[in-house]
Amino acid sequence: MAEVAVQGQLPLAGGLNSIIFRTKWDMETFRHLCSEANVRCDHPLSVEQVRSSLFMNEGFHLTDLNFSDERIQLSFQFPVRNAPADKIYELTVVQNYPGGSLRFDKKMELSKPSLSIVNFKAEPKAIWNIDLERVLAFRGRLQHARSEIFG
Repeated sequence: MAEVAVQGQLPLAGGLNSIIFRTKWDMETFRHLCSEANVRCDHPLSVEQVRSSLFMNEGFHLTDLNFSDERIQLSFQFPVRNAPADKIYELTVVQNYPGGSLRFDKKMELSKPSLSIVNFKAEPKAIWNIDLERVLAFRGRLQHARSEIFG
């Protein structure tokens, strides 16, 4: 239940048994960042299975992501403490794909724990960056699902 800032590398050999993440999106972001930096992580990775048992879950964070056709669906948990009274949150979603990028960057009122954003590309090689309140919430690829009804 602690955050530690270390300049340089921290030797974890012999002391770290596994890495447990709050959500699968946190774990996928970790994997993607390691891959980008060409860093190998040999420690077992897992996601907390019982909600709120290990993490306080008090911050504004993603709980689920889904990309289908041109729409990204985000689900999140609002902060338990220090939530803005006006429910205005800053949200940035960037889709970088071969040949270009698309961006949604807006401060908006969020009264429900989910949001759909349209007009992204159905591009399987895209790298997504999602920031909540200017803090990285996800970086990586999203599996694209096509509509079974509309093709």
